[in-house]
Amino acid sequence: SLTRNWQTIDEQSKSVPLECKTYQQITDHLTRKLTDEKEKIRAIYIWITHNISYDVAQLDDRNKRHFKSNQESISYTLRSKRAICSGYSALFHEMANYAGVEVFTISGYKRYPDGYASNLSHAWNGVHLKSGEWRLLDATWDAGYTTFDANNKKKFVRHFDDEYFLTEPKVFIKDHVPF
Repeated sequence: SLTRNWQTIDEQSKSVPLECKTYQQITDHLTRKLTDEKEKIRAIYIWITHNISYDVAQLDDRNKRHFKSNQESISYTLRSKRAICSGYSALFHEMANYAGVEVFTISGYKRYPDGYASNLSHAWNGVHLKSGEWRLLDATWDAGYTTFDANNKKKFVRHFDDEYFLTEPKVFIKDHVPF
């Protein structure tokens, strides 16, 4: 259940003016009136999950993009409005860090309900709050999901959920296994 203030942040954070093109400009716009770190994290998270689509083309190794740096990945993500988990987590990392949040990018695997880990790598973020708490976030999974269209081609369906927003580590570990 969101606080009334978070509902307002959610509505205000879904879009930014077109002239905001860099992650710094977007972050400044999203957080300019916010002082609470959780509110800043929320504004950034909402913008990413509502504006970046999963890049299903990169699921095919022939289309996989290899970036020389996080900055190159972030530039591509902001330009194309598409990313895979590494792009979502790199963008969140840079935006949250720029907003003054202690943030980490974590790599690992998805854990299936049967307890086994996937052989495909995954990436997400952790934040160390000023209160001393550690919380985890997965913007990729909260932005939506992939499915197949009528031609049996994989597609992304935007379906926001905040199940993986500021989640406690003991809950997160049930389906995320860090390297």
